[in-house]
Amino acid sequence: MKRKRTSERCESDERKKKEKLVDLPSERKKEDRLSDLPDEVLKHIMEFLPTREAIQTCVLSKRWKNLWKGLTTLTFSFFNGIRKYNKYVSHVLSNRDDSTSLHHMSMTVFNSTAPKVLNNAIKYASQHHLQALTLIMDMKFKQTRNSFIPLVINCKSLTFLDIYVDSSSVSLTLPASLSLPSLKTLLLSNVSFTPKDGFISGYIGNSTSSLC
Repeated sequence: MKRKRTSERCESDERKKKEKLVDLPSERKKEDRLSDLPDEVLKHIMEFLPTREAIQTCVLSKRWKNLWKGLTTLTFSFFNGIRKYNKYVSHVLSNRDDSTSLHHMSMTVFNSTAPKVLNNAIKYASQHHLQALTLIMDMKFKQTRNSFIPLVINCKSLTFLDIYVDSSSVSLTLPASLSLPSLKTLLLSNVSFTPKDGFISGYIGNSTSSLC
């Protein structure tokens, strides 16, 4: 008899719990409201994260596995705790969704950065309609490392270009002119230009130019 009453009491308690859950607002019933957002909204939120952290969201669930591949902003920085920097940059670009345009790419270049990796990154960005490019050159330049410059000039979709060369490095030498028809903003630091028509090459320590 006691067992029957205990069983009935348990069933009654269970019913009460279910009734309370039914009365709860729908917002409290959902355990993962973030994942209920549309993909485009989630991608927009991820744009504000460092690229490395945005990619790490792929382990959250199947829903998040491929979201990072549609990012339109990529930031490559060695200071994010990336050990194999060259391999990391190549991996991100090779696994990204090729159907998505790339709006902004920021890349820090070190002595250990392979010229091929830098060139491939800029070439990839150019092929995906890059609009804004930021290059932070923290290295000792050699003439062979300037091979990326023609690739930058060939990126006709650029509207913003920022090249910063560490003051302890050798000045980066650019061509006498830059043929970038869509460019609106140009930021240069520790950059020189090659001579043209017998004139001495110019040098820019820190320059900000807004083009109309």
